[in-house]
Amino acid sequence: MNGPACERGVSLANMGYSTSRLGVLILSVCLLSAARASAEVEPFPSGEVGAMGAPDRLIFEGCKLVSPQALRSALVRDWDVMLASSPTNRLGDYVAVVRRKVRTGYEASGFAKVEISCGADVEHGTVVVSIKEGPRYRRGAVYVTGVKAALAEKIIAKLTRPGPAESFSRSGPKGGPLQVEMRVERGKFLAPWEKGEVARFDPVSGQLAEDYAREALGELGFFIANFDAKVEIEQDAAVLHVTIADAGPPGTLNEVTVKGLTRNRPEDVLKFLGIEKGQEISLDRLQEIQWRLWDSARFKKHLLTATPSADDRSKFALAIDLEETPEAPLLTEAFSPVEQAALKLNQWLLGRLAAGEDLEFSIQDPARGDLRLHGALGPKGMALRVSASVGPAPAAGRADPPRPPTFEYGAALTEDFGGLYALSDGNKQSATIAKSLGVYVDLNYVPAIEPDGKVKWSFNVGAGIDPSRGGVPAHVTLAPASFLSIAHAPDLKYEIHDGILTVTGRGTHVRCEVATGRLLECKSMREGISYEISARRGAMADEIAAMEKRAANGFDRAQPAGSTISFIVEQVVKNFWARQTIDMDKKARAAAVLARLLPPEVFAPAQRLFPTDVATDSDFYIPVDGAGPDTGNTAFAFVKLILPYLDGLFDRDSWPGVLVRQSLFVAANQRKTLDLEMSRVFDSSRIGPLGYLMIGQFAHAVNPAVSPRIAERGLRHLDAVEFKKDVTALVEGDSVAAQIIRNAAEKLRGLPQGDVDALADVMPPDRAKALRQLAAALHDHPDEPMEKALPSALEQLWTPTFRDSLEAALRQLAPPNDVR
Repeated sequence: MNGPACERGVSLANMGYSTSRLGVLILSVCLLSAARASAEVEPFPSGEVGAMGAPDRLIFEGCKLVSPQALRSALVRDWDVMLASSPTNRLGDYVAVVRRKVRTGYEASGFAKVEISCGADVEHGTVVVSIKEGPRYRRGAVYVTGVKAALAEKIIAKLTRPGPAESFSRSGPKGGPLQVEMRVERGKFLAPWEKGEVARFDPVSGQLAEDYAREALGELGFFIANFDAKVEIEQDAAVLHVTIADAGPPGTLNEVTVKGLTRNRPEDVLKFLGIEKGQEISLDRLQEIQWRLWDSARFKKHLLTATPSADDRSKFALAIDLEETPEAPLLTEAFSPVEQAALKLNQWLLGRLAAGEDLEFSIQDPARGDLRLHGALGPKGMALRVSASVGPAPAAGRADPPRPPTFEYGAALTEDFGGLYALSDGNKQSATIAKSLGVYVDLNYVPAIEPDGKVKWSFNVGAGIDPSRGGVPAHVTLAPASFLSIAHAPDLKYEIHDGILTVTGRGTHVRCEVATGRLLECKSMREGISYEISARRGAMADEIAAMEKRAANGFDRAQPAGSTISFIVEQVVKNFWARQTIDMDKKARAAAVLARLLPPEVFAPAQRLFPTDVATDSDFYIPVDGAGPDTGNTAFAFVKLILPYLDGLFDRDSWPGVLVRQSLFVAANQRKTLDLEMSRVFDSSRIGPLGYLMIGQFAHAVNPAVSPRIAERGLRHLDAVEFKKDVTALVEGDSVAAQIIRNAAEKLRGLPQGDVDALADVMPPDRAKALRQLAAALHDHPDEPMEKALPSALEQLWTPTFRDSLEAALRQLAPPNDVR
């Protein structure tokens, strides 16, 4: 929105935004069921989406094989639906997106003959989706015709057998250059055409049959085959027919070049790889070459590019782009005994983890409150424990006894168990969880190619959710070349005695068996921080068992979200108190009161954000159609994951609800609804100085030019009545946040004065005074509904407690000639 048309609103959409402001805005989504009375459904409704974009306003009729919960869950996680459901969007457009996405989801989930109609029940404020599912089809046989039986069997095997669990990233083959990068990818656990899996009939998947066949032919070396691949329904199954008119000649190497060498000779590289002109080439062969270069440990960079000839696309020019590991011997030379032991250590670590052992680690930093981090992770899950002592460290040279930890916390997650531990208090929240969660952790220490083509060592830790991986696995990738570098550190000393390699120096002490690489000991001290690492079967289970034994379980299965959030809030507050110089008895009394003030039932409404009774269909999903932002972008992936959990946190029409959604959209670089939504709250009658401050700070990060105008509006509304609007927006209605705030206020209203004083005694004076005043104001109106009592009570605190700080913050955003 620009120019005169934007005079009343604000335009933010042309500047960047830092995701660091999102931390306080992130929680989860409310999935509710709704009943619909008979009313007229408009297939092409007019007007804005308004409240009808909320997930609980979706009504499904006629679905039998797919549950309404699965449909709703898939829709609210679809990016296009997230955008279209914004209140200021056109209702007709939203209905059209829902109709299209439901159809696409059904077609992608095995329903070739589904019929979908969708419209708006304006009278009841719902969007109604009517469905005739038809039969559901699963994948059956694969037929390949047009080639000899032996080749047909190979193609069928490629299509129906699971691929390797690990492979190098590759592009092609589609007539252009074939590139096999040095980035290791995982997850090829299913065959391209897995018999018994649901068939896919959606437009996005329509090209897959051809892609599957082309990939299989390319893996076998047939890059210019003329073929047709299509999915047909035969009886009660979907079958894949691949008809090959002409397989063409297999790919051959017409030219081979090697670049990037400074020590090895190109001819030695080609001999090592067994490559020569005229050889047949295939994607399988390129993968084999990459693994050979990776395992050689002689190269930090190895990038393969096979370019087809313009005259004959079955003939390829292969370019091998290398960067040598400086410490490595030549390909024609043998590894030294120390180098062999280092490479064996790499193999042993990866082999032990693959065999089911856990990677156990410990880090200690005496300078930071004797901070200790200990944990284990492996194929079955992970466990972590952290502790620290707050207070003055022992004087230099003194042998004071170890300080007891001020706090000690732990966490654990396995394929069917999760736990949070406040070990210093002896409390925990632990319970069995769904095995389908599919959390995983990736640890990688590998060379990474920079944009300029150079290579640097990169250590990355990643995590995600992928139910197909099973369990809560930790996947570790360690490039052999990295271990070869370790064997040549100039400030380390290497000795081999009685079959044991010992590495010492620079605070490091490592011992491993030369023949097997088995790690016997690994300790290091850098800048006062000590590190230890080992691999041991059962390390994670032992760590979890020790934490379980030390803590009493307060998890409430009847209120899982409430009890967990209550536990976390209590620990956060108590940890803050632990850092204050306050009498220990006062802290203990305050902690006891806090437990009564914020019990699990206060946070019970949060269970709507984490439903445990939602029946889902693991075979139903809505595929990405390419219309959204870059799916490889980390910020987009994060926002897409958490945004569905936010719609029930605040009222969508309120300024906090709009601020949460638009902050996340901007973080994902999606600004389509930004101006309309922010202008809507800017001109709203339900916003006061706090709301203007929050959207002003957001605007300052997005488009600083408009934040002064927002601050000016806030400075015009610096009175108690306007502030009451802000509080009302937070506490009225059926949102999760409003219910939690009202529940906590009810507990505060019922606290005896002695308990209120116990809490105030551990607070700074200004906050202690405000708490006492708020409790007294609520106590004076024992029968008034909290959605009325709390705004009125906080209104009384406006001038003495909140006004000055809010005004100062607004003036920081306003121009020098702001309104006074």
